[in-house]
Formats: sequence, structure tokens, C-alpha cells
Amino acid sequence: MIAFRNTSIYQVRIELAHSSPLVFRTVKVPGDLSLGGLHEVIQAAMGWECCHLHQFHVGKVFYGQPDPAYGEDMLDEDSVALARCCPEGAAAASL
Repeated sequence: MIAFRNTSIYQVRIELAHSSPLVFRTVKVPGDLSLGGLHEVIQAAMGWECCHLHQFHVGKVFYGQPDPAYGEDMLDEDSVALARCCPEGAAAASL
């Protein structure tokens, strides 16, 4: 039996800042994907091997992999879904 989720699909454009020529990928992901899951999608789409630290900035909130070295301001990226950070109908968002 196949189970289907009732979730929106997000088209996400990933761009490397300050690259010339522009390097980008476009992926489609479910809105209920966590930011941690989105990080894994970005790694795969760009052909990267998860060798560097990362974080998502959503407004004034920072999400990533919690570590005492970052202080208590870093929230767990696996605790929030993409749809919560970028509500449906949002024209653009920078994560």
C-alpha cells in the first residue's frame, strides 16, 4: 500500500552567492520537510559531502545543529518544517 502525505510542494532555488557564472539548482521538496532535511537535499543537489558547518537564518532566528559552542540562540533545524518558515504563497524567502 502506498501512503500519500497531504502537504504542499515547494520549489526551491539554491544559488551560490558571489559566483560567476551563477551556479544554481532548482529542487522540489515537500513543505513538511524539516530544515535539516532541506540541508541534506541541498548537499545532494550541489554534489557536496556535508564537510562544513551551516545554519539557516529565518528572520532573527537561527536554525542548525545545536552545539554548546554556538550558545543557546541556535535552534534545532530538525524541529521546524520548511512550511513553517516560508508560508504558502510567499513570493520569496531567504534561508
